[in-house]
Amino acid sequence: MEMKRSFSKGETAGRSPSTSVSANSKTKNQPARWIFAAGVIMAICVLAFGAVWGGYRLYTRPVPVTGASLSSPTLTVAAPTETASGTPTDAPVEAEASVEPNIPAPDILARYLNDVQIIQVDTFDNPSESDWNVQAGKIENGVMEINGNDNYDGAWYPSDFSDNEGVLIDFNFIGRSTFLVYLNFGSYGTDPFRRFGIYIENSTTPITDIYGPDYIWGGYLGTLSVVSDKVYTLLLAILPNGEILNVIWDPEDLTETLEFRNRYDETWAGLLWTLVIQAQNGAVNFDNFRVIQFNGGK
Repeated sequence: MEMKRSFSKGETAGRSPSTSVSANSKTKNQPARWIFAAGVIMAICVLAFGAVWGGYRLYTRPVPVTGASLSSPTLTVAAPTETASGTPTDAPVEAEASVEPNIPAPDILARYLNDVQIIQVDTFDNPSESDWNVQAGKIENGVMEINGNDNYDGAWYPSDFSDNEGVLIDFNFIGRSTFLVYLNFGSYGTDPFRRFGIYIENSTTPITDIYGPDYIWGGYLGTLSVVSDKVYTLLLAILPNGEILNVIWDPEDLTETLEFRNRYDETWAGLLWTLVIQAQNGAVNFDNFRVIQFNGGK
């Protein structure tokens, strides 16, 4: 008894003997005719069904909606108008005037900077109006509270600062806190990276936090010793020609200060800086954030 072997891919099937072909040819003619006839009938049925279904879809498909629901928003563009000189200009558009806050700069700033003006203030009294991006903390009860974590998360301010600009901010830390406040340019680990500010570790005396692009040591001058639960004010100022100024003081005793000031090379000049706060442990409260402009240093 011969066992049949299944066909595998890559093999060539064996040809049957010629006698088998001639013997089966007559028996295969009859079914072939029936198959052909059945195919023709099936094709006619399919065509008929398609025609009926197409007509049904033609009269039942949704009609495109027209009118206001599809119309594009109308944009009002100011048309040019002629001035007395004949020069086209845009029609005036009403806008809220930018008014500098009527807040005097702290007197202590006159020791370091010329013609200081406060141009922006955030007292954190209205969280919905604050521009700060807070990663680890909250704005509540008139302060911005930053809570430390292992990722050194914190907050950052979205505006850039340039020459003859700076920031003031009050802060107080709770317990043994570790945190940084600095102005930053570029990406850490790249040649253009620059930053300067303060670093307080476990509530000890602040040290400078300066990178350009690697860490640059710089010591403060002054006698201020910081303690927890007491408010201090920080100044970070960008002077022209690559010079920076960093001052911390006790608002209740202006003789207690820490000051760092230095001029670096041209790679520090003309940069746009971003304000960043980071905390590793503890909690730090910030208040009375102010942006200043001035006319060089003294």
